[in-house]
Amino acid sequence: MKKWILMAASVVALSATTANAEEFSVPSLRCGTDLLKLGDSTSKMLKTCGQPVLSEALESAEGGVVATNYHYQFSKSSPATVIQIKKGKVVEIIRDR
Repeated sequence: MKKWILMAASVVALSATTANAEEFSVPSLRCGTDLLKLGDSTSKMLKTCGQPVLSEALESAEGGVVATNYHYQFSKSSPATVIQIKKGKVVEIIRDR
């Protein structure tokens, strides 16, 4: 029984590691003919990439919003993309493989 629990825990840990390895940060993102880069404003992101499918506020332990993640899926075959905004600027662009 203990071996089975240990094996199951190992599989879960490996799956979580593999899932995280499938995401990676990039310094820029092509939206149509325009390029969005780290440091660009929220308004440029919306103008360049359009409205996101979902936006989520990331809150601190005290309850204040520290960042907002904008989720994009440009087409069925393109990887999912998350653009993180802090203080009105793009601070991270995360793509799925």
